Amino acid sequence: MNHQMSLPTITRRTFLKASAATAAVVAVGDTLLGGKNSTLVKAANGAPKEDGWYPGVCKMCMQGDCLQRVHVVDGVVVKVEGDQRNPVTEGTLCPRGNSSIMQLYNAWRIKAPLKRTNPKKGLNEDPKFVEISWDEALKTVGDRLAKVRTDDPRKIVFVSGFGARVAHLGQLEAALGTPNDTPSRGSACAYHFAGNYVHNESPDVTADIRRVNYYINVARTIGPNIATSSVGTRHMLDAVARGCKIINIDPRSSPEVAKSAEWVPIRPGTEQAFFLAMLNVMLYDIGYKKLDMWFVKNRTNGPYLIGPDGEYVRDPASKKPLMWDAKANLPVTFDTPKPMDVAIEGTYEVNGVTATPALQLIKDAVKQYTPEWAEGISTVKASKIRELAKDFVSNAQIGSTIVIDGVTMPFRPVSINVERGAYQHTIEGVFGDLVAKIIQELVGCLEVPGGTHGNSAPGAARLQPDEDGVLKPSGEAAGGGNAWAWPPVRADSWLFYPVSHTVIQLLAKTIMDPKAYGMVYEPEVLVSCGGGPVRSSFDRKLFEQAWSKVPFHVSFSQTYDENAVLADIVLADNSFLEKDQYQPGQNPHKVFAEETRTWVPFYFRDASKITPPYNARTVDAVLIDLAEAAGVMTGKGGMVERINTQYKLTGPLALDTNKKPTLRQIAEGFMKVTYGTQYSLADYNDASGPLFLYTLRGAKLYNYSYWPDNKTRHPMYMIQLLRVGRQHRKNLEAAGLSGIPGWVDQNDFWKAFVPIPVWTPCPELTPPPEYDMWAINWKTPMAPFYCGDTHGNVWLHETMSTFDPYEYTIWMNSATAQKKGIKDGDMVVVESRYGKTQGKVKVTELIHPDVLGFPSGHGAASPMANPIVGEGPYFNALCSIHEKDRAIDPITGGIEEGPAVKVYKA
Repeated sequence: MNHQMSLPTITRRTFLKASAATAAVVAVGDTLLGGKNSTLVKAANGAPKEDGWYPGVCKMCMQGDCLQRVHVVDGVVVKVEGDQRNPVTEGTLCPRGNSSIMQLYNAWRIKAPLKRTNPKKGLNEDPKFVEISWDEALKTVGDRLAKVRTDDPRKIVFVSGFGARVAHLGQLEAALGTPNDTPSRGSACAYHFAGNYVHNESPDVTADIRRVNYYINVARTIGPNIATSSVGTRHMLDAVARGCKIINIDPRSSPEVAKSAEWVPIRPGTEQAFFLAMLNVMLYDIGYKKLDMWFVKNRTNGPYLIGPDGEYVRDPASKKPLMWDAKANLPVTFDTPKPMDVAIEGTYEVNGVTATPALQLIKDAVKQYTPEWAEGISTVKASKIRELAKDFVSNAQIGSTIVIDGVTMPFRPVSINVERGAYQHTIEGVFGDLVAKIIQELVGCLEVPGGTHGNSAPGAARLQPDEDGVLKPSGEAAGGGNAWAWPPVRADSWLFYPVSHTVIQLLAKTIMDPKAYGMVYEPEVLVSCGGGPVRSSFDRKLFEQAWSKVPFHVSFSQTYDENAVLADIVLADNSFLEKDQYQPGQNPHKVFAEETRTWVPFYFRDASKITPPYNARTVDAVLIDLAEAAGVMTGKGGMVERINTQYKLTGPLALDTNKKPTLRQIAEGFMKVTYGTQYSLADYNDASGPLFLYTLRGAKLYNYSYWPDNKTRHPMYMIQLLRVGRQHRKNLEAAGLSGIPGWVDQNDFWKAFVPIPVWTPCPELTPPPEYDMWAINWKTPMAPFYCGDTHGNVWLHETMSTFDPYEYTIWMNSATAQKKGIKDGDMVVVESRYGKTQGKVKVTELIHPDVLGFPSGHGAASPMANPIVGEGPYFNALCSIHEKDRAIDPITGGIEEGPAVKVYKA
């Protein structure tokens, strides 16, 4: 059954007739898109009075840092192009950036603030919106925030996302005193733990694209797969041109494959098995003599002695972890001046216990995981696994060095990058990434030239060791500030998943059943800002019910999305082209290069010359207005004070904490703090060009230069997981809890918290026999994210539907299609144990025979949205978000995204 057809009783036509506010959509052509009163028509009559170019920055994806030049004629944007003076993008824009005019002049946009007049909520209930003034909207929301804040600020819940890249949301939350900001993103893309832990980096881990020669790319994009920014694609092509060999391990043939050395199809949810077999080959076939034992002994905890309890064996006096000096035949502390003498094999009696080097335990654990074993699970041939392992080691150039700026560093031009496609499986996904880290540690390619790096700015803090000599985990791996407290403080029950990325699904569950999660209060105000989990999650009905249950819901919306339809007050968000907005630069994604590693760009969009087509406003400006309306703008702890603190505005640059600032005043202060007091917004225009500041270059781009030799160590033995699990059990016991809510078998949760990532298959690998295939989903260049309304952009839709025969389809391997009697273009139903969807088949050789592929996030829309948003098959209907199905990863909080399915003709 088609997902959109399953919506009962209320149709889009009914909504258009019933709602006066929505009826404006029908009449928009007369006022904007070609009628006699059209702004565009007026601009075309006679010579233009004003014609100029203005600087801007694209916000059509989650990265949002490609600089633009915007051509404006008499208040109308007539062209958008990349800024060639940007050293990162070099003037390029992806198709989404070039289509951004249609976000501004979108007939389906919300035209003004709206107030709900129908108290009954639901996606199939007409909200009966009426337009209201901004003064009324701000007073209504501000009064409600102030009232609930006085009662209990925890009852105010914010849900945010990439759809609204704003500077001041966190400051308003802090001023209100609520701990509840739940990112709507992440449950479908939680791949950050290993980078936070092994690199102390966030959010991404990337290859040194300028120097890497052998790159194993596992279900990940380097740029072209989702075109996060045009820079990734260009650097990948440059790497290929100079001879870099890229091996893609992926169930489908991605755009990277077209320019890479090889595509190795793999069954989804088995990447860990592949890596375990690769590790087995390195430890048992290749052997230590050909691996980087200098790196293992000097820069990992592989030589640390482990006791029967799984913890480090420590020196009784200093309490430091011990290693075994094989030459002196005695234990020594980890900071011994001669680590090359320490043992990595054997067992020893130390302090009355049997102690074993961590690497020996790892080697023993992976002995059974031969390539032949992995072939039966992953479908990757045993011979191919051996070949890739040997090629990876040989290309690592173990023992070689490179001199940069007079600094000699190891040179290891190999990298393995793992991302969502391989990561998004319960336990197996994060374990696979951690095994890949061990593989890379054995060749010494972490945080050295040529190898694998975090994407944040480098510096001494990145690899800073703790008291045990191992670098400190950060972000999610350290707990992410998610401290244990019982009863729970946060409304999303994040504390049950202590090192998770985000658990937006638990917010909806907690709202619906607060007692099950130990809540002592219930949310009374929900603020949606840039995040749409009703649409993007894996249980629309649950989120619809939860959002409808909260007494007061305010949504910042640009279109009639699910948040808007379920809201009491809708604050009309404007297009990024018409925003006066500033923002510091983002961390680079997908590639590591000098241009992206340490640049500090300043973005300011001056939209004063653009005539707004509707009565919408910039979110950041509205957030400041709401702070004033709620009484938390000025004074001690107010929003202005928090802005000063965040942007380090002190002395003459400090904002007056007793006055409401403007966005331009804040941007002016930020610019001067970042670049110097000689700079001013008045000088920031198209003629002057964009501003950049490179803080570090050369050797200082590499974290190894700050902590060389054995000054710090990466974890190879993942002791953090063991410790987190043990502490979590203690916390639960102290609270009188028997386990994690919803889990039928608690052991299924706790088996994630072990220091050696042994084979732990996800539950979808052993389904009932009739579910003989697996479904996967990936982002595509035209519609990778819903931010920017990419799915509703008519230019992008026309391109996808007219020129791309793969986009709105379900991919099926040609041999599989022949076996099942299915032809190209047939309509089929795809059914999992949790739901079903339907779509048109695209028969292709670009997908694994056991797999059905669903491009992008199509197939879901609110009944009030532009109908093109809902076109295509709906992958999310196939997945579960429930603990009883073991669908939540205990470590990352991510949702299992490789559901076992069956397929048949519709």
